[in-house]
Amino acid sequence: MKRIVALWLAAVLCLSLAACGKQAAELEKTEDIQTETEQTPAGAGETEPEAEPLEIEAELDAPEETPEAEVPALTATPLALGDQIETAQFTMTFDTLELLPEYDVRLSENSSMSCYVEEGYQLLLVKGHLTNTGMSVISQSAFYCSATVNGEYVVDGYDVDLLFIRDKYFEVDPYTDVDYLLYINVPNKLAELFETVTFEIGFKDDLGMLTTTYNVDGTETVDYENLYALTATLSGAAPQSSAASETAATETAATETAAQTITLGDTIIAADYEFTLTNVEFSYEVLPPNTSSVYTSYPADSGKVYVDVSADVKNTMERNIRMDELFTVSACYDGKYQYPGFTVVGDDNQFIWASSYTAALPLETCKAHGLIECPVEVDTSGKSVVVTIEIDGVPYEYVLRA
Repeated sequence: MKRIVALWLAAVLCLSLAACGKQAAELEKTEDIQTETEQTPAGAGETEPEAEPLEIEAELDAPEETPEAEVPALTATPLALGDQIETAQFTMTFDTLELLPEYDVRLSENSSMSCYVEEGYQLLLVKGHLTNTGMSVISQSAFYCSATVNGEYVVDGYDVDLLFIRDKYFEVDPYTDVDYLLYINVPNKLAELFETVTFEIGFKDDLGMLTTTYNVDGTETVDYENLYALTATLSGAAPQSSAASETAATETAATETAAQTITLGDTIIAADYEFTLTNVEFSYEVLPPNTSSVYTSYPADSGKVYVDVSADVKNTMERNIRMDELFTVSACYDGKYQYPGFTVVGDDNQFIWASSYTAALPLETCKAHGLIECPVEVDTSGKSVVVTIEIDGVPYEYVLRA
């Protein structure tokens, strides 16, 4: 029995040794194959064309770069005094250009508007009219304005002021119209040398708020889609060469209509109304026709006095006549100091003053006042005062004091 067991164990041992030897042989064969593979490159003995570098292929296949097209600058539409901007949303006229030491306008009994003037500067001021013909409020922030004086003195951004002549001076309500002021401050020395100014006015198609982009080169880009350039001189003429200017000045002097004289009681027949001058006097408080009960008036500010030009105005049109369609007034003191005025209408115990309001119905006669605010010295000094009344573009002079 022991012999049988010994033989069985010997057989098992032999089988184990044989298996180990087979595994060792296969392992050795595998290592030889790997070694041969490492020493002999794949495809040895075969000839293949050399592949082009990927970088060259990519460079050949890439499309040619084209420079970006530059966006052309927006060309400004030129304007002169008397022209207007007309869009679907508004109409804006440009009536006069003035150079003034100061400018104030009364808005109502208790409020007035003054243009800011820095010490040592004067106002270069455009007056005009803006009519909102749309359903949306028009804000002053919808307009970008800049100005260039004498072709080299540049003013832009917040240094150009656009004010609507009303209590809400920063906007115009739908379907209303107001007078406006567009002005800059210019140094006194530049004012003495003034020749021409160009005001640029930009806005979007939808009159939305403008956005300013500040570029790395220090310039600014504003995203307006419309641009207009008003170029004017104090005479209202377009800038000309020196020779042309001399010729134009000579022609203007020869053809300009001299102011006509007007006296109390005279009646002037205008295209839309009849004007009868009833009184011209200094007044420290201008009163309405009816003072028998509570009333409003125009008291002069401290240190000021009004030159009050009173007139009866008969509306001869088949429609209502507005305040801004009436006459205008100004005064010249001592032959050299000019003072502009504004027009109001006395209506029972109060005054009509807003430019868009109705002054008189068809064939109705209203009591109109041209009010010119001046320093008290104009009243007390005894020096000459000449009042100019402009009716349908024709000036008429009234000598208040010779």
